[in-house]
Amino acid sequence: MVKKSVVLHNFAHIFLPFFIFILIFNNFSKIETEKIFIAVFIGSFFPDIDHLAMKRTYEKFSDLLKYCWNSDRYRKSFLVFHNSITILIVSVSAFVFMKVNFLISIFLISFLSHLILDILTDRLLIKSHGHWNIRSWI
Repeated sequence: MVKKSVVLHNFAHIFLPFFIFILIFNNFSKIETEKIFIAVFIGSFFPDIDHLAMKRTYEKFSDLLKYCWNSDRYRKSFLVFHNSITILIVSVSAFVFMKVNFLISIFLISFLSHLILDILTDRLLIKSHGHWNIRSWI
């Protein structure tokens, strides 16, 4: 049986890019729609690249996706992007790139939104958040 928290987390990650895209598009429609769409969706899903490190334990990629969709166990391991330092770096970078390249800033804001959603899910729903602290993996 799949936990409600896992279903909610996965649904939120599907909904999040659409929400960000609509917000940005409605406020900054001068930028080409396709470019905004690409920046938002790549930024929203990019943080989960670190889950691919688990691929070596699964023969097929579809098995890894099924495991991530149905379980919260993968959330409790060390993940390169899922930590407090990354949130700090991405936050500062998004602010800096706001002045330099707005599309990169959109990518970083989407990246940051994903991480914030993950940390909230881990702390409030899954109740496991030790991997977010740098001390836990030093």
